[in-house]
Amino acid sequence: IEILYGASGSSIYGSDAMGGVIQIFTKGNNVEQSNVSTTVGYGSNNHYQVGLTGQLKNETSSLSLGVSRNETDGFNAIANSSSYDYNA
Repeated sequence: IEILYGASGSSIYGSDAMGGVIQIFTKGNNVEQSNVSTTVGYGSNNHYQVGLTGQLKNETSSLSLGVSRNETDGFNAIANSSSYDYNA
């Protein structure tokens, strides 16, 4: 078990890990064969998500790797931002 407190995990796992990270490593090899999977998604506000995950197995060990990207243009939460006084 690996525990990273506070922002120390964000340098490895990104800004979503600012509160800390708990990672659990398990023994065993339950991958029966090598495989690859993909994820693709698109939504409102130009939101998109792509990902690729793979597992490679040989006689004695296995390796898993996943990469992804998630991005959006977002939206303005202020109803009429042009009339809002930011200096108030």
